[in-house]
Amino acid sequence: VYRIAFKGNVIGFTNALWTGAEIIEKHVEDDINIFTLRALNKVNANQLLSTIIPFCEIISFSEVMPSMNDIFIRVVGESAAADAAHATGTQSNFTE
Repeated sequence: VYRIAFKGNVIGFTNALWTGAEIIEKHVEDDINIFTLRALNKVNANQLLSTIIPFCEIISFSEVMPSMNDIFIRVVGESAAADAAHATGTQSNFTE
């Protein structure tokens, strides 16, 4: 996940991303567009930058590291999904 601040053509910027990244969040502060992106298809930072540089002036670019809370939520969610997949076909022994 990357955060990019830039000036320039937003439509050109988003078109340049095409299949390389998905937009997670976007907002504008003082004529500067700030986008949070998730890279797709094993696109790295250099590939992402080389794709968008022709369409905008980069003000800042940084990788967004997940917090411990984000990691915990993801791991618990994956664990719950795996448990649900294994639980199909289980029968209850309780009767009324």
